[in-house]
Amino acid sequence: MKEQAIISSLQKKWKAISLVSIACISLAFALVFVTCLHQLFQYSFAWALPAWIILFALMMAMQRSWRIQQRDVLLYLNRHIAQLEESSELLLKPAASLNLLEQMQVNKLKENISYAASVHPVSKKIKGSVCILLLSLILSALIFLLLRPSLFQQEKSNRATAASSTPEQVLPAVSSVTLKIKSPAYTNIKLQTQQDMNVVAAEGSTVYWQLETNKAVQQISLKFSDTTVLPLHAANDERTVWRGDRTIKQSGFYQVVSDSSLSELYKLEVIKDQPPVITVQLPKPSVVIDVGEPQRTAIQLHVTDDYGIADATIMATVASGSGEAVKFSEHAIQFGNNFSAHNKNYELKKTIDLPSLGMKPGDELYLYFKAGDNNNRQTQSDTYIISIADTADLMGFDGAVNSLDAKPEYFRSQRQIIIETEQLLRDKPTLARDAFNNRSNDLGIDQKLLRLRYGKFLGEEFEANIGGHEAQEEEGHDAHEEQEKPAGDNNNNFGNAEAIIDQFSHKHDIAEDANFFDAGTKKQLKAVLTEMWNAELRLRSFKPDEALPFEYKALRLLKDLQQQSRVYVAKTNIKTPPLDPKKRLTGELDKIISPSMQNSSGPNDQSLVAAQKTLSVLEHLKTNNSVSNDEMAWLFATSRLMQQRAAASPGKYLAALQSYQSVLNHIQQKQNIPVKDIGAAQGGLQQMLAAPALKPSPAATLNGNSLSQQYFLNLNNSRP
Repeated sequence: MKEQAIISSLQKKWKAISLVSIACISLAFALVFVTCLHQLFQYSFAWALPAWIILFALMMAMQRSWRIQQRDVLLYLNRHIAQLEESSELLLKPAASLNLLEQMQVNKLKENISYAASVHPVSKKIKGSVCILLLSLILSALIFLLLRPSLFQQEKSNRATAASSTPEQVLPAVSSVTLKIKSPAYTNIKLQTQQDMNVVAAEGSTVYWQLETNKAVQQISLKFSDTTVLPLHAANDERTVWRGDRTIKQSGFYQVVSDSSLSELYKLEVIKDQPPVITVQLPKPSVVIDVGEPQRTAIQLHVTDDYGIADATIMATVASGSGEAVKFSEHAIQFGNNFSAHNKNYELKKTIDLPSLGMKPGDELYLYFKAGDNNNRQTQSDTYIISIADTADLMGFDGAVNSLDAKPEYFRSQRQIIIETEQLLRDKPTLARDAFNNRSNDLGIDQKLLRLRYGKFLGEEFEANIGGHEAQEEEGHDAHEEQEKPAGDNNNNFGNAEAIIDQFSHKHDIAEDANFFDAGTKKQLKAVLTEMWNAELRLRSFKPDEALPFEYKALRLLKDLQQQSRVYVAKTNIKTPPLDPKKRLTGELDKIISPSMQNSSGPNDQSLVAAQKTLSVLEHLKTNNSVSNDEMAWLFATSRLMQQRAAASPGKYLAALQSYQSVLNHIQQKQNIPVKDIGAAQGGLQQMLAAPALKPSPAATLNGNSLSQQYFLNLNNSRP
């Protein structure tokens, strides 16, 4: 039908315009994003196409405006074309299903459907998206013209240019250099070959040098920072190929000595082997296994090493008994993992069955973990304690008759609940279902009464008489109603803000402050009430087997509180040394000397002082090359200090040492000193000089500018 074709064409047209609008908006965002990447990180503009495709797909998934159906078209036409009389849906119905009234309406719609061609609901959307695209083009052009490239990229390119323009300085006689580094077996690193004289290798590596000269030389040797010299031997009769090797064990630097010529300094950096690192995820530092809980513990470790793990072991020590009868047994438990691959990371898991180690209630298990790497370096973790709660100790009456115990009744009540719960579980096969449930519910009531008694210690309300909670609560509310009378009825409360607040508030005693316990005791009492509540819940639900672990835990916490109340410090007698009567009242003071303070600075301190003075000398050399004798002494002292630091950390201070020696050579030869060498030397010295330690000083004041002082001054000024 013609009408359906019009509606279908409108649907396709609106959908296409919506997709074009989404494409324009996504292209606008993609252009701005890629332009920023190009200016900041030197990305190519070719990334604009994939960025546009990704943003276009995301916007299509997030927006539903382009998913236009024929029903959406008809709904819009009904709302915006009055001639259709909100009945355009009839055009989509089959002609056979139309009644007489609907057929008459359809004939009327066919005459007015031509008005739909004048409706353009998405025209504003396409205009807005085109405007956004034009604005993004302008913004991208501004970013391209105004935004400078990243300083990091500039610095990186400058360093690359400097490195390419200043190749490694080698002696004129040396034409080529080949170094081979044989790492030790524990590193699993293959033989390395390089043409760079700077060496970075693992501790214990063997370095093989091969130098080729363009002419015959008499002798070539390597001079190291520890004053040792490695003479190279000639590998051919023409004396143009020289070889030598050395095992390096410490960092430093070295130079090539050819006859009487010295090369620049080369780095010799040794990477120390680090011990394995053990990260314990399970268990916790202290674990107590209560009654009813499975007597096993899960172990989960994460072990890492820089070169490879060789082994990991669980060291377990079981302590059983008490007092002088305590016994210890040690066990070495292996993980099920295979360490033959010597990987750098291992996730280790193990579950230990405590009864298999001979543990019983009251015993403790001390665990620590050992790991070794390929270089036989061992690491040991902290000790973790796992104990099994002793039911016999909990059920004992030790201390119940002690006069210092202020709560024997409550301890016996919790113990009696446990005894009756265990008896109920033993009688379960012989009891009817209703009788079993009734006894379990009665135990839950007993547990509630005990919980309410302990609630008094935390200041809970209306628990003075157990069983009369509702009446007591009503009495409490009545008392508050009597007290909460209008403040105006009592002349004594005139102007009393608290009395006014009491009219509109309902407050009782604060539970947190209604006792004299410390924070730790309050916390443990709350834990006791929580365990009692959990036990009561299971007993009321006719699950006494599930309530038993909570009952034991509540009793254990109560026993801990009981033991804490007995902690005391015994008195100790002071035994003074006997006095010699012959020396009393003699007045001899020759053995009493006044204290003397000796503050001598070591050689290292003197070198640091010379380094501090050298910084000012280097700053002076930027404008004047003249140096006094004292300043030369400071420069040479600082040179020795820099050599020591460069030997310890060549990667950090070697470049600064080379620049500093260049400065010294130019001073001795009375030549102009390059400013870049002075700057590099100053940078190295500033890294060497640590920040001075803070000295005691009075707190900084605001000299009367603080708010409180200003208020005080204003009060004084306002007085007559």
